[in-house]
Amino acid sequence: MKMFIIAALTAIFLTIHGCRPTTDWQTQLRTELQAYTDTLDAQIGIALLLENGDSLTLNNRQHYEMMSVFKFHQALAVCNYLHHHNQSLDTLLHITPADLKPNTWSPLRDRYLQEEYVNGMDISVRELLEYTLQQSDNNACDILFDRLVSPTETDRFIRSQGLTEDFGIAYTEADMQKGHHLSKGNWSTPYAAASLLKHFLETDLIKEPYKAFIKGTMTSCQTGMKRLPAPLHDTKAFIGHKTGSGYTTADGRIGATNDLGFITLSDGTRYILAVFVKDSGYNATHTEEIIGQISKIVFNHLQKY
Repeated sequence: MKMFIIAALTAIFLTIHGCRPTTDWQTQLRTELQAYTDTLDAQIGIALLLENGDSLTLNNRQHYEMMSVFKFHQALAVCNYLHHHNQSLDTLLHITPADLKPNTWSPLRDRYLQEEYVNGMDISVRELLEYTLQQSDNNACDILFDRLVSPTETDRFIRSQGLTEDFGIAYTEADMQKGHHLSKGNWSTPYAAASLLKHFLETDLIKEPYKAFIKGTMTSCQTGMKRLPAPLHDTKAFIGHKTGSGYTTADGRIGATNDLGFITLSDGTRYILAVFVKDSGYNATHTEEIIGQISKIVFNHLQKY
């Protein structure tokens, strides 16, 4: 009886002070994830957040280059800007061929270079955000940085939420293209990224209709199907996510392969999962499949509880 009382008081103390005691499911899942990731030639960070406040992290202390995951952060800052300036998602921006840089990932450029627009064209913020969130378009990203909110302003907005200091946004896609080492300036821990996504989903951080737009656009993401979405095919679960892919180093290693998403199960419960892989010794496909396997381990485990 005495030991039971002590255990109960300890649990109450931890809860009051913001720390939930580790449960059996967390221990079992951590053991399974650790056993898998320990076999791999890569550094892997994981953060899992449940709706009830439970969480699990693995290798969370490192800085992981976000790559295009930061386009989620950018979307929040852009929509906050639109809201405070009484502008809609259909606000038009004028762009010219000079805005569509070569030698970078850009479905936007590939689409419009096939059309006649010598004097430029107008494109909505909505469409630019769809390009960034669904297809990780680098030119669309930098147009938004240039015309609406800069990397510094994006960083300042996210930091103003008081969630974490464990991230940084300093450079545009063009900056990183010129110097790949600069991607280290756009970094996050998995937990910081997952916490921001949870805050977005569960609060009025972004007002409507912008919030519904970001959420719906992430649900229609067209990249990274072998990553977090991998175990969800042919199930009733669905996902909204944002991927990020880094550069290959001189010695053939992949600097960053990431995915951040929210998964809603068939019973309506939702969890948030961030998996960041750095310094991978595998090719791009295999590295993506590592994220898919981690997603599968988490999905299968949570189905039991």
